[in-house]
Amino acid sequence: MSISILEVAPHNGGSHITTDSIEQRDSGRSQPIPSMTAAEAHLAECCTRQLQQTRYAGLRRVDVDVRGGTVRLQGCVSSFHLKQLAQSIVQQVPGIRKVLNELEVRPGE
Repeated sequence: MSISILEVAPHNGGSHITTDSIEQRDSGRSQPIPSMTAAEAHLAECCTRQLQQTRYAGLRRVDVDVRGGTVRLQGCVSSFHLKQLAQSIVQQVPGIRKVLNELEVRPGE
C-alpha cells in the first residue's frame, strides 16, 4: 500500500504544495515512502490549480497526488457530476497520462 502526503496551503493568494516522506508499516517492517519528485509536485500543483479555478467549491478540497504521470484524486465531493468533472479537468493537464479517481460521493458535502 502506498501512502503519500500532499499539503496544499495558502501562499500569497495562491496555493503551495508540499510533500513529506512518511513511513509505511507492512508485515511489521517500516519502509520509507518517497516524496514526489519536483516534476511530480509541479504536475500536482497544475492539477490543483485547475480544480481550484472552477466555480465549484467542492473541487477545491480534492487531494491530488502524482506519481509517474498518474494522478490520484482523493477526498469527498457532493455529486457524481463533480467526481467526473474533477477527472475530466485533470486529464487535460499536460503530462498527466492516467487518472485514478478515488473520490467518494457524499451528498451534502
